[in-house]
Amino acid sequence: MNYKEFAEEYEGVEVDFDNMYGAQCVDLARFYWQKVCGLNRPQQPNTTPSGGAKDLINNVTGAIANRLRVRAKTESPQAGDIVIWGAANKNPWGHVAILMQVGEGHIEVFEQDGLNQGKGAYWKVRPINESILGYITAI
Repeated sequence: MNYKEFAEEYEGVEVDFDNMYGAQCVDLARFYWQKVCGLNRPQQPNTTPSGGAKDLINNVTGAIANRLRVRAKTESPQAGDIVIWGAANKNPWGHVAILMQVGEGHIEVFEQDGLNQGKGAYWKVRPINESILGYITAI
């Protein structure tokens, strides 16, 4: 399964990978790493005890770094990457999504929103801006 097939299969589906707090953005990313990249739970970065999606980017360490690579926000994003956003006024936990396509000044992502549960995973166009912390690529 590749990133496009994943999005096609799970569009509209609520993914609760850890069975905690309902379907959140991190759940979709972790399920994606398992289904598309073949990474089981110990091979995936986790959030800190705060549960913040923004913390995934700092937790690609140890043996996980043999399977995933963090790329700086200044690097060109690639389809299939996980995009990491920092905290925002209304969302102190940050956000993650699967990068589907790169456009001029924007990206198309496949995401799930823990603040708006009940919608399932969906496609969205987002600007490439300063709130992006970086990207995580499977290697």
